[in-house]
Amino acid sequence: MKILVCIKAVPSSSEVNLNPETNTLIRSGIENVMNPFDSYALDLALRYKETYGGNITVVSMGIPDVKSILHHTYSLGVDNAYLVTDRSLAGADTLATSYTLATVIKEIGPFDLILCGKQSTDGDTAQVGPEVAEFLNIPHLTYASDLKPASDKSHLVIKRRTSEKTQRIYIKIPALLTVVKGEFIPRLPTLEKYLETLENKVEILTGSDIKFDKEKIGLDGSPTQVVNVFTPKQDKKNVVIEGSLEQKVNRFRELLNIKESAN
Repeated sequence: MKILVCIKAVPSSSEVNLNPETNTLIRSGIENVMNPFDSYALDLALRYKETYGGNITVVSMGIPDVKSILHHTYSLGVDNAYLVTDRSLAGADTLATSYTLATVIKEIGPFDLILCGKQSTDGDTAQVGPEVAEFLNIPHLTYASDLKPASDKSHLVIKRRTSEKTQRIYIKIPALLTVVKGEFIPRLPTLEKYLETLENKVEILTGSDIKFDKEKIGLDGSPTQVVNVFTPKQDKKNVVIEGSLEQKVNRFRELLNIKESAN
């Protein structure tokens, strides 16, 4: 089983700055961490590999600093890591990001299974995984929390957890899953494994390495753009209502702008 895990670096703090011209996050100069939902996707891949065998590749699209996050995955048990970084990719919306990732996946693949986190903590759109699957023309399933091979080996049995119930679904491979928080806590590397993988290399891919359609990448290739971003103003105040019960009720109605019934 050849498994690919898509990883996104997200700000570790809520104190981020925006580019006033593009209304996109300024990612340089701030500490980035692996998107939490992606860590569950990676752990699911690692547990599958330990139980049933396989090969795991991780890929991320981002600034050069993301390389350190990807290198860390080697110490967890990943076999290959790729970072796609190019100034032409900056400012991409979910569609342009999905096109970019799908193009890279076609270049470094094929893969039997692609895993993505349910959503990212900075965008919260939950769109990239399904969009990547559409670009690759493969089936996809959301809210996966566990998986195992089916008896015919051409399908996987997926444990799908929603807010209402847990489902067991068969899906034909190759396929893409988006992963939710499961029963397991993502692992930490051992010191021995960390030292073993210090010399492992993260392969860097740029626009000159991958044949992108330049009209579909970056800010120029994004059909949706953020017009304005702002912090909502919170105007809270306490009102003390005094008087008799009738006076309190009437005042309360005034505050809620409730008019007297015609009856």
